[in-house]
Amino acid sequence: MALPNTPFHPRGHVLHTRPALFVLVNYAPGEGQPNWCNASCEFVEEGDADAGSALAVHISPFDALLNAAFVSSPGKPYHVVHAAAFDPRTLIRDSGGTDPG
Repeated sequence: MALPNTPFHPRGHVLHTRPALFVLVNYAPGEGQPNWCNASCEFVEEGDADAGSALAVHISPFDALLNAAFVSSPGKPYHVVHAAAFDPRTLIRDSGGTDPG
């Protein structure tokens, strides 16, 4: 997996570039949204949904691949994406302008 070397994203935003971080996404196209993906989020406090959730990130691509294998299900595979290539704006907008949760 080639990692971006630029400190900025071509669409004008940065999630992270250094250190290299990885997120899990699954392709879930919908009507009018052919490129829609869902990002993997986890509870901030395990087992406490009221505490909210946050985007799950991994420092190691190997750990990300292991987690992707664990959370994937038939017909809903998760893929590892370099965080600098991930556009978080829709995720933030859909979460009321904050981190998910």
